[in-house]
Amino acid sequence: MFDNILDFLKKEKPDILVCQEVYNGQNQGLERRYRSVEVLKRELGFSGAFFSLAFYDNWGGIGKVENGNAIFSKFPIISKRTVFFDVKFDKNYVRQEGADPTFISRNMQQAVLKVNGKKMNILNLQGIWGRDGEDNERRQDMSRAIIKEIKGKESVILAGDFNVNQGTKTIADIGEHLREIFKDELVSTFNLKRKPKPSGYDKAVVDRIFTILIVIALAIYFAKNSLIYSGKAILFLILISSREIIGLPGFLIRIVLNKDSYKVKLIGKITTVIQFATITLIIINFKYVFPFIIATSLVGIVSGFDYLRDSVS
Repeated sequence: MFDNILDFLKKEKPDILVCQEVYNGQNQGLERRYRSVEVLKRELGFSGAFFSLAFYDNWGGIGKVENGNAIFSKFPIISKRTVFFDVKFDKNYVRQEGADPTFISRNMQQAVLKVNGKKMNILNLQGIWGRDGEDNERRQDMSRAIIKEIKGKESVILAGDFNVNQGTKTIADIGEHLREIFKDELVSTFNLKRKPKPSGYDKAVVDRIFTILIVIALAIYFAKNSLIYSGKAILFLILISSREIIGLPGFLIRIVLNKDSYKVKLIGKITTVIQFATITLIIINFKYVFPFIIATSLVGIVSGFDYLRDSVS
């Protein structure tokens, strides 16, 4: 299995790779999968690797081997830190096969990369574990800890194994701050032969990625065209963000009234698709991008009012 994954990654040639529950064994006598950090860095040509130890593992009698999260990058890593959730790292704990993973320590990595002269924030986490994948106080605390770390930052990519279901408040709260790439399209990437229904595993959200794409795309476009302070730049920003601008009062209403998270409708999904298409055209500096911006604005207005209406109803 490990070699198959490695072959796939060699074909894809990622510039940035984030992994969870990855081994960092130092004993050269161990199988390659138990030395994943070393092998992935070397064979995929990464110049930098940042590993955050979560706990020691003795799964299958392999001995005391480090298990945690890792960020690999072909760009310079200029700063890095690790944040633990409610269960902190215990140097004396060694997980044995069959152990209950509920209260094993979990962490979130934060690395700042220098990409083409600009800073990019990469956050990678292994979420709090539980059989049902539903909201609880521990997961809500995890969500608040994540929001605290991403709030106010630009050029953010948040990825990982969240161990929580689609449609929970835990995920919705994070989604209010960053744009979710997969939305409802990704239900699960779990191996359901090992984790069958109705355990809750089949709906648990893993490999989710949130990113502030609008800010990054517009910054690139405006920088290329020296329009960062122009009226045209402001107009583009307003038009392409029409859904977010109109929906802002609804977002505030939901916070004040503590309403359930918004169920994404077809118009919202259409808006997201058009928005991403327009953002792509902006990035490649497409000559006739303005009609797409207008289309994004019009669809965004409809979507924004739908969200607002749902919030006040």
